[in-house]
Amino acid sequence: MVSGILAEVTRLADIATLAYPIYFIHLVFVFSLFVYLPYSKLAHLFYRSAALCFNKYSGREVQQAAQQEVQLGAGPEASSEAETSQTGTEASEAETEQGETEQESKQE
Repeated sequence: MVSGILAEVTRLADIATLAYPIYFIHLVFVFSLFVYLPYSKLAHLFYRSAALCFNKYSGREVQQAAQQEVQLGAGPEASSEAETSQTGTEASEAETEQGETEQESKQE
């Protein structure tokens, strides 16, 4: 930024012998910034913008929104799989109880 301002000031002051080398140095700095940009933290600006555009135009954004609506539409009564999953012993106990009740109903 400083090199650009300095190049502009020397050009407006009509000091061409100094303005051209400063402008060249400014262009080298700008080129170096563009070369370094993909490897810096500033790359996130481009990469994230490209990812958001890709999601929007590929329809992925709509699919994700639909999935979230389905999950939220289940209501507060329904809980997630992690909450409702049973441990191995609980599951085997439940199966045993179901088997016993089925056998009793068949005997009657």
